[in-house]
Amino acid sequence: MNGQKTFVFADTAYIHETPIYSTNYKNKLISGSEVTILRGTDSLLEVSGIAAPWYEIQYNVQGRDEKGYIWSGDLSFNKVEDKDVKFVFGIAEIMEDPYEKMHLDVRDDIRKVYSAVIKAIHNGKIIDYTYFTIDNLESAMSAGATLHGNKGLNRIQAIIEVYFSGAACMIPNFTYPFAWNGTQILSLPSIMEVGDEESYYLENLIFPSDNGGKPNSIIKQIRKGSSKGNLSHETFKKTQLYNWNGNKAILVSRKYNNTSGTH
Repeated sequence: MNGQKTFVFADTAYIHETPIYSTNYKNKLISGSEVTILRGTDSLLEVSGIAAPWYEIQYNVQGRDEKGYIWSGDLSFNKVEDKDVKFVFGIAEIMEDPYEKMHLDVRDDIRKVYSAVIKAIHNGKIIDYTYFTIDNLESAMSAGATLHGNKGLNRIQAIIEVYFSGAACMIPNFTYPFAWNGTQILSLPSIMEVGDEESYYLENLIFPSDNGGKPNSIIKQIRKGSSKGNLSHETFKKTQLYNWNGNKAILVSRKYNNTSGTH
């Protein structure tokens, strides 16, 4: 962590002299500002249900290097750039699951999920943003992002894959891909994987430029089975085909196969 560079995620982040929240602040940084994390602290602050520590950081203001403390919830999980555009992402709030909130009568049974957001920033201005939901709170123990080319999708400049991982077996790992067309962040089908020493559930995406890919299509493969040692026994396979129209991935077909192969 020490020496790690990242971007500010919040629209506005307030820098303090000490790792304690107050209405008085030393400086403020806008979304996309680069900071260097110097060290973590034991001081916690809870905002919108999210408890996170304060970090001591180094940052630049009008050509001067300054030091101060920032609430880590205001920082992007990772530092991703495509030419002159910065992509930042983080947790906005903990909220009730929208689907269960609509369908369950007993409010105590409604589970909590993370509302997350990814933003595209150019010259200090947010030019687009998209919200997405992380279905399992335990799956956000760590996070990161990778930047790729357009993987054969037309009208797209880059693909950003945002991933969240759990810290134990049978805690799902989620990957949320987004397509960037130069002005908009477009959501793509998300994937999940989970497993332990005896079983697995895997999802993956095949893009047009991947081996087995099809023009103007995204293929989502879903597999599950059991494993023991170096052997795996696949019991189920499902394929979903999405048509890509330049702006959206549209689900057009599903194919199910029960399998019994051993590898």
